[in-house]
Amino acid sequence: MDVDRLMRDLSVEQLENIQQNLEKEMEGKRESLREMVGRRYRDVLEASSEVRHVCSLADKLASDIANTRVGYQSTHVRTGGREEQKAGEHLYAVNYLVSSIGGDSGEPLDDVVALCMVEHLQKQLISNHSSPMIHKNARALTNRIVATRSELEFQNCSTLLDISRSDWATNQLAAIALLQGKDISQLLELYLEKRFEHVTHLIEDSATILNIVDEMKKTLAVVEELFVHGELIHAIHSVCNGQYKCELIREMCADQAYSFEKTINEDMDRVWRHLREKLSGRGAGTLPSQLVGEKCAAWIEKTCAVTHKLVAEVCEYFDNLDQIIDLLQAITASLKQDWPRIGSNRSVYDKLLQTAVVDKAKILLIQMIESIELFAKKRFESTSDGPQTAIFDERTYHPDSQSHIGISTQLYNCVKTLWESLEQTNEKCAQFETICTPMADMATSNALKETMATNVLQLLLRLCELHSDKQEGSARFLARARLALALVHSESTLICKLLDKDSQRITSLNQRLHSIIEKNLGDFCEVVVDEHITVASLSEYLESFEGGMYALRLVMEFQTVDLPDVGEVTVPIALSPPLQSILFDISSCLAEASVAHLLTKKIRKRLDEHVSHRMAQLIGERVEELKDSWHLPSRSTLQVLFDCQLIGAMFPSERMRSVCSSIESHLDPFDVSLLSPLLAANVKLVYTRTQVLFSCLVADTLSSKEVQLPQSFSKIQDVSVHIEQPSRIPMVPRLDRTMNGDKKNGGARLKNNKYLANPQQGSSKSTPSLSAFYDRISSSWFGGANN
Repeated sequence: MDVDRLMRDLSVEQLENIQQNLEKEMEGKRESLREMVGRRYRDVLEASSEVRHVCSLADKLASDIANTRVGYQSTHVRTGGREEQKAGEHLYAVNYLVSSIGGDSGEPLDDVVALCMVEHLQKQLISNHSSPMIHKNARALTNRIVATRSELEFQNCSTLLDISRSDWATNQLAAIALLQGKDISQLLELYLEKRFEHVTHLIEDSATILNIVDEMKKTLAVVEELFVHGELIHAIHSVCNGQYKCELIREMCADQAYSFEKTINEDMDRVWRHLREKLSGRGAGTLPSQLVGEKCAAWIEKTCAVTHKLVAEVCEYFDNLDQIIDLLQAITASLKQDWPRIGSNRSVYDKLLQTAVVDKAKILLIQMIESIELFAKKRFESTSDGPQTAIFDERTYHPDSQSHIGISTQLYNCVKTLWESLEQTNEKCAQFETICTPMADMATSNALKETMATNVLQLLLRLCELHSDKQEGSARFLARARLALALVHSESTLICKLLDKDSQRITSLNQRLHSIIEKNLGDFCEVVVDEHITVASLSEYLESFEGGMYALRLVMEFQTVDLPDVGEVTVPIALSPPLQSILFDISSCLAEASVAHLLTKKIRKRLDEHVSHRMAQLIGERVEELKDSWHLPSRSTLQVLFDCQLIGAMFPSERMRSVCSSIESHLDPFDVSLLSPLLAANVKLVYTRTQVLFSCLVADTLSSKEVQLPQSFSKIQDVSVHIEQPSRIPMVPRLDRTMNGDKKNGGARLKNNKYLANPQQGSSKSTPSLSAFYDRISSSWFGGANN
């Protein structure tokens, strides 16, 4: 049937007629279907004997139930005596309350009070034999009442797990006290036990640490309010004194007669009296705060022991210090905010975290320092560590800012980047101190500071061995020394902070860095000496020892001296050119490496010993070789003796003095005794003239007062090096206290000098001279006040 076409083609009356016809037809078919089904269904029911039996039992049950409703349909009870009527009311009340206990919307205390009322009425009904039917029905309800009690006890205890509000806990614990007769101490143990089970379930359900801390806080807050302040015992007393109105009993009496309500109230008073007698002597007052504190402390320890495993597992997943800082900050904030007085938050903090957090923080801190070290090594190995050799290529009064310490600006910037990275890491350690201070936990922050200081110290010492794989020769030693110099000239405040202001560590680092500098600079100087003082470089000089035409190489200008009773004698007055060239090349090499001004007296003494050893070895072997065939003229032999004596004076050693004795054996003893004073005077004279040129090589200098200089030397005597010139390698700034006493005294003599130059200049008039210019550049540019 097309409805749209009918609506379009037919009128309204025709459509109404069609609708009426359809309704009649549909009603007729429905009636016929109903008759057919009903007839067949009745046939089936009548044919089934079992169904008929069930129907008879249902009729009997309905009749029995109707007889129990004494308030409505039991004419026999209503018309009987008062005792019989009262028993019927009790039976109705028992039946009503048993069916209402344990509802979803019911309160635990309501259910318990109602159950106590049911048990009281049940005892009266069983002991009443006036009506056999009522007695029989009451005994039939006994099993159900017992089951209801068991179910209510289990439900109250099981639902105590997740109760963290004081009002809910008061209601439920009071219900348990009335139902099971527990005292206050037993209720406290039960509540703590159930809350421990709740925390265990939270851990199994992968709850967060903060959730567990919050649950512990809520538990202790409930314990403090209920057991310390006495809210629970007050609530129990209020209930037993009849001040509590059970909602189930009130609803039961709402639609009953006044006599029924009066009967129930009388029985309720008896119930209250029975409960008071039952609870008398049990929890008559609040528990001692000390006892509650001890039980809470034991519960905290047990709970934290379980939760600590979760903390350890969580810490294992952390891969940076920021995550640990966030966790520690959140836990600390939760513990400090509104924490109950009954439990120590410091105890929770210590037992919850133990050493898991600090151990993981140490591991991550060491990993961060190792990554910083790896990055620094890569930069150091690819960075030019030496300054430009041509300082004055451009016309300027300010050379490279790091040239005075013998390193490049690039190396200085690399070290600066290293310190910045370590400072950022140290700031994270400082955050631990800020977080842990409110909890009076100094152990964690001190442990991290100790780890930071120890690993930074080891890092710095390892960096000084960085260039062990570099090419052989002087480059390796020079690179190590320059890196140590860059570390020495770092900011003292930052170094002290990174080393936890530990004077022992600072002193150890200071001594170690200076030891590395002196050792590697000494090794570098020895390699330079070995490269320059060789058989090849001295081949012409040593070859001239054979005499003949070779001896002409030793011909030098001599000084003529007129001696009384002897006449004129000639004495050498200059060092042989090959030896002077070698010494000059060594000085130039040290100057080009920008370390000549950094050689301390200890390094120069080591350098002197090595120069003297090499010279004595080569010259001594040649003299010993020609011992039996010495054909060198006396004048040339005297020049060789003068050279060796001058080398022995500049670089003193026993071996060089032995070489000088061997050379003297080839001279006439009379000439030796006659010329020895003159040779010694000229040795001092030449030493004084050349000590500025070779100042980085000689350890000791001669004052011009010790030598009677000729008149021609009076104009240049001002160029002599000052004896009190301080050593060049500085201590770590602000660490001069680690110096020995003689350095302290030497430093004190320099305090009054503005430019840290020659102390004697303050008392004399300043005049333009080469030494004044030397003093200024050594003090201003090359750190003359450094130790």
